[in-house]
Amino acid sequence: MVAHLAVALRRHNRRAAGAARMQLRAALHVGPVRRGPKGVSGISIITARRTVDAPAVQRRVADTGAATRASGCG
Repeated sequence: MVAHLAVALRRHNRRAAGAARMQLRAALHVGPVRRGPKGVSGISIITARRTVDAPAVQRRVADTGAATRASGCG
């Protein structure tokens, strides 16, 4: 799925003017997720969020200006 999103994003950005260009950060982690009163929760969601927000990922996005894929495995 992420690979298909990256292809579509590159296609969009090739055609788009500067203000309409987009960046994508995505992370995936496998593990249990529970539904609770405030939505979903679980260590997998926390790990994926930490991965996508990691300084190294943010630097890569800033340096390349391109879609970046980050994947946490567990």
